[in-house]
Amino acid sequence: MKKYLVPMTVVALIGIAVGVGIATQDSRLRGKAPMPTQPVTYTAARTTLMNQLNQDFINISRGVTPAVVSISTVAKAQQRQFNPFRQPDQKDQEMYDFFFGHPEGSTPEETPSDGVGSGVIVDGEKGFILTNNHVIEGAANIRVSLPDGRNYRAVVVGTDPNTDLAVIRMEGRGPFTAA
Repeated sequence: MKKYLVPMTVVALIGIAVGVGIATQDSRLRGKAPMPTQPVTYTAARTTLMNQLNQDFINISRGVTPAVVSISTVAKAQQRQFNPFRQPDQKDQEMYDFFFGHPEGSTPEETPSDGVGSGVIVDGEKGFILTNNHVIEGAANIRVSLPDGRNYRAVVVGTDPNTDLAVIRMEGRGPFTAA
């Protein structure tokens, strides 16, 4: 670790120097100071436009909020229990097992692993939800909570680990609000 400390520090300092140099040159090339020297004033037309955009954003958010769901999962993870009474074959093996692996003779135990995420209802009639693959990957149990408080079990329809996308389907009666 120590042999990498000096080269990593040098690289970090060079990166900072290059970043400062680029930032300085950029403001000089534009002929502008990096920060405005006078406060920005808004005209009535500009204020009206900003208020309208704000209201449009609020309306869109209210429209899609019922389609955004919370997803909770439970997966089974294999975990080995350490056997403290095992007699080591040799002193080094015990240290190796402690840091890199579990000793022979230990027994696997299933422990639940909880996960949470979100998704968007894309088909309200059939209850299809688009979510991330890492949210449901390895899940033994998937629960979907709607914004109105209803909860449903869900099953995996398809996954694509390369794009981290997954489609799940709620096991419940629709129609549901889709985005």
